[in-house]
Amino acid sequence: KFEAIKNGQVVKEIKKTPMTKVNIEISADHTNLTEDNTYDVACIRIRATDENGNILNYYNDPLILSVEGDVQIIGPSTIALSGGMGGTYIKTSGKDGTAILKISDAYNNLMGSVEFKITANSKQG
Repeated sequence: KFEAIKNGQVVKEIKKTPMTKVNIEISADHTNLTEDNTYDVACIRIRATDENGNILNYYNDPLILSVEGDVQIIGPSTIALSGGMGGTYIKTSGKDGTAILKISDAYNNLMGSVEFKITANSKQG
């Protein structure tokens, strides 16, 4: 365990231990998608970490991406992380509602997901 101390207070702590569990962290640049004159796109960032939040630089197992709802994945549905990190994009398909991006391992174990709310302001007349 490493601690950064400033003015007598611990301001940062890092734990380094042998890895026993892989966590997949998923973050989206935004989860409220609005389709107006064209589709909306969200950037998804994916990181493999251990139980202490340290990046697993050599984690290269395939990850399977799937969606539920009215969004589409831009790019392949199977990816490998580089340096423990990767990403993808999703886009709206013209309908209101909710959607979920799910990330699973090669054995179909759910590793994580992110939910999106979609608002479609259709101007077709």
